[in-house]
Amino acid sequence: MRRLSGRRVAQERGHHVRWAVTMAGTAAALILLLLSMGHWWPRGFAWMFTAAAGWAMLALAALCWAISTVYTIGYRRSWSWWQLLWPVVTALGSTVALVVVPPEFADARPEFDAAAMQALDAGMPTSPDGFRIGRFEVGRVYVRSGDVYFVDARNTMFNLEQGWAYSVDGPPEPSYGTHEPLDGHWFRYERALDW
Repeated sequence: MRRLSGRRVAQERGHHVRWAVTMAGTAAALILLLLSMGHWWPRGFAWMFTAAAGWAMLALAALCWAISTVYTIGYRRSWSWWQLLWPVVTALGSTVALVVVPPEFADARPEFDAAAMQALDAGMPTSPDGFRIGRFEVGRVYVRSGDVYFVDARNTMFNLEQGWAYSVDGPPEPSYGTHEPLDGHWFRYERALDW
């Protein structure tokens, strides 16, 4: 009898350890996703690796949760409250990371307006390369044909440049990529880089 009760205690302890590890891994994964998707940390292209690590950790936690749930229901023939808690926490955390947290251009527009006016007054950018406007990372700023271009450091890669354009005279010239109107004189642009 003592042997069976000792085995049962060890199984219970293992069950609690699996639950704690799964929840800790989930919390760490969601924190990484919130930081990277919300443009808080890290800077530059490293956010992609941080987000990928967060998603991979979340997938691993899902696998641990699934195995533990099958074990609990199949072997122990019981149900535990944490088996419902994990999917709810994961769904809410992922939704917040993907939908709620990313910054909006409208929130940083006054700062973008001030930077655009400085660049137009000077005829060239007055800020150094690689700075932040709100939570947005700007790789560089340049003036072209009277329009000010702010290069998005997080989404510009290889031969594709993305960012925001300030154009007083309406949409920038179509030969310089595609432009999507944002608000007022602002446009979101995307263009292929020529090497």
